[in-house]
Amino acid sequence: LSVLIIFGILLGMLWMAGVGITPLGEQPLTSENINQPLGDANRAEIILAPSVGILSLGTLSGSEALIAGEVSTGRGQEVCSDYDIQAHTATYSLRAQNSVPVPARAWDWDLALGGTVPVDLDVSMGVGKIDLDLESVKTPNLNISQGIGEIDVIISERSSTDAEISQAIGSITIRIPQGVAVRLSTSKAISSLQLPSNFEQRGEYYFSPNYETSNERVTLEISQAIGSIMVKYENK
Repeated sequence: LSVLIIFGILLGMLWMAGVGITPLGEQPLTSENINQPLGDANRAEIILAPSVGILSLGTLSGSEALIAGEVSTGRGQEVCSDYDIQAHTATYSLRAQNSVPVPARAWDWDLALGGTVPVDLDVSMGVGKIDLDLESVKTPNLNISQGIGEIDVIISERSSTDAEISQAIGSITIRIPQGVAVRLSTSKAISSLQLPSNFEQRGEYYFSPNYETSNERVTLEISQAIGSIMVKYENK
């Protein structure tokens, strides 16, 4: 417990340095537009790895792009992207690179997916907030990892999804569209767990009422050391 508390304090200091205003004063941000065409791919693998800040990911409307949006960076920060397509599968990565140990300002990534092809999505972040609206995107595989902060995800209603979500310290909120079937397993140390009242626990798993009869299912594996985990139905 003492190690976890010390770890939390250190990460909190990093959060204050990266997201707030540092003693050096406010630093100007530089914006960069992102627009990656899909090409002739019929599925995609996307890796997003900001180090510190806020990542917002939604869905593009009427666009043939694979991913588009804007990223803002501060002094000593830059983003590196890579795109490849093989056997009609597009692979795209967008990663943060810092030339200073602690960024003077937080990253701010505001992006959206085209939503026309299935996407295996991998998101990793050190400190900050991850806000994903995947309701209108087919996401067969979803992997999210974070050190400290907030994770807020709307799960896809268009496909079955295998999701693995891990966080050291913070809060995790998973929003389930009405009618989507869910099986959930959790691994936690000092964390609270809130689930819809109609979920049923059987052994190490929690099930939504319609899990046995649904053709499309979501499997959630959530791990957290300290914080809160909430799974709730999304209100429209």
